[in-house]
Amino acid sequence: MLLSVITLAGWWLGLTELLQFFTRHPPLKLNAALSFFTLGAVLWATEQGKRATLYLAAGPALLGGLTLAEYILGLNFGIDEFLVHDFLVLETEHPGRMSAMIACCFVLSSLSILWRLSRHAARARLFAEATVGSIVASAGFSTLLG
Repeated sequence: MLLSVITLAGWWLGLTELLQFFTRHPPLKLNAALSFFTLGAVLWATEQGKRATLYLAAGPALLGGLTLAEYILGLNFGIDEFLVHDFLVLETEHPGRMSAMIACCFVLSSLSILWRLSRHAARARLFAEATVGSIVASAGFSTLLG
């Protein structure tokens, strides 16, 4: 959540230093930072016993799903630069758009979190959470190594 707050501050204040630690690589986009923060806050609040916050996981699922639809359908829904203009266009085809891999991870993570709203099929839900967690961790580690 802290990294998300730093990234959000960098975008809203226009501070390149907070966005790009390595100048050759594109920064984390605003939509992705918002989604990371939201999922982190939902998980933290859930651990504090506030199950009502689980509904907020629908936001990252929607944002990730729309981003994937943009990639698959070749459309632009205007969500990429809705809140802030991407002033750091570096080797990206679509300014402000998070990568398809991050969007896919948000959809999977959000859906597994939203499944917690249901009390049915608890064993299957735990298995799905473990599987999604492994997929997201693998994607993250492979990105770091790449």
